[in-house]
Amino acid sequence: MSDASITQSGTWNVATILEPASVNLATIDQSGLGTGAAPNVALISQGSRYNNASIHQAGGPGNSATIRQ
Repeated sequence: MSDASITQSGTWNVATILEPASVNLATIDQSGLGTGAAPNVALISQGSRYNNASIHQAGGPGNSATIRQ
């Protein structure tokens, strides 16, 4: 069973969760400052099975989030 969680509150955060198989669950929470030039970046990639993913970003105008299932 897969399960992953990342919480970041600093500035210019980068987070990646890779779950290629099994019963997936992934969460990224970023509350640190991001700007257009130095954004908060979050990526969740899940390859198969019972995928569940969430990304929450609340730290300024510079945020980028990607979920691939």
